Amino acid sequence: MTPDAALDRGLGEMTLELPAGARQRLLDYVALLVKWNRTYNLTAIRDPLAMVTHHLLDSLSVLPHLPLAAAGPRIADAGSGAGLPGIPLAIARPRWRSMYPSYLAWISTCSATSGSATGAGATP
Repeated sequence: MTPDAALDRGLGEMTLELPAGARQRLLDYVALLVKWNRTYNLTAIRDPLAMVTHHLLDSLSVLPHLPLAAAGPRIADAGSGAGLPGIPLAIARPRWRSMYPSYLAWISTCSATSGSATGAGATP
């Protein structure tokens, strides 16, 4: 199974709907994790397929249990390291106000080298 297929399957099993473009941004995030994990040891998981199931889908599994305020809730992820679960949540719910202080250096490095780390509306 490919990471792409695993993400589709997991989203289907959880009956989660994502905004336009979010699915690809999640896969782009996994690609960045794979790339930068070699340098910064962000996670013990190295396989992109395992990153989808153990990082992306695990992070997104809380969505049905979070409030759906009209203006979007405010969430913070202190100590998220590689940005988990914060970055996947920010990608999946871009109208939510998100803050993830611990990945400032990591996201800055990714942004400088790739143009844009995730396209999410997170605030480092």
